This record gives sequence, structure tokens and C-alpha cells, in this order.
Amino acid sequence: MEVYKKQTERVVLALDQAYNKFIQLEDESTDEAEICAYRCYYTNIYESKLYVEQMQKEIDRLKAEQPKHGHWIIDEYEYLDCSCCGESYYTGCDCTEDAKHRLETGDVYKFCPYCGARMDGEQDGI
Repeated sequence: MEVYKKQTERVVLALDQAYNKFIQLEDESTDEAEICAYRCYYTNIYESKLYVEQMQKEIDRLKAEQPKHGHWIIDEYEYLDCSCCGESYYTGCDCTEDAKHRLETGDVYKFCPYCGARMDGEQDGI
């Protein structure tokens, strides 16, 4: 995760530099078409910067969050339910017996695609 944080910091710095350059070019220009183009460029750059900053915040949040642990519960059909969030995912099996076999052989997701809980058989009580 630290690698991603450093990369996003570099991207934000580059976007800041580009943003400032287009602001400078807009201030120096007298051509209305150029000014309009510069405004479009720096608006897109600013929006990109906001997006990258949101990614940085998400990385920080994920680093601070304690990982959840759970296990898969077979429901009455060929779906598996997460013991943490209760969401179901379709196993792709034709029947419950096939789903049970996939679960026993470990041929299922190792993480819940909905809440991110590690499916290692432990239970957090969530």
C-alpha cells in the first residue's frame, strides 16, 4: 500500500504543476479560443487531482481498518453467504452438492467481494 501512496503523491504533484502551467498560459493569452481550451484543460486536471486525492484517502482508510475474517455459509441453493456481511454470491454450480464440493476443496473466493472479509474460517462476530 505504501507504494501506491507514493505513486499517488507523485501524480498529485504532477497534476498541480500542470494545473499551474495552464493557469499561467491562460493569464498570458489574449486569444479567446486558447483561453477556453486552457480552462478546459485545467478543469480536467483539477478533477483528476480530486480523484487521485480521494484514492489517497481510501488507501489511508484501508490501511487503518482492521481486516475482517469470516467464512462461507452454503444457503439452500448454489449460493454462498458471507458470515460477516450476509451478502450472497453465485458459485456457478448446478446444485447445492456441487457448491458444497467447491467449498470443501477451496475452489471459492478467498475474500468476500462485497465487504472484503478474509474467508479463512475464523469469525469476528461481526
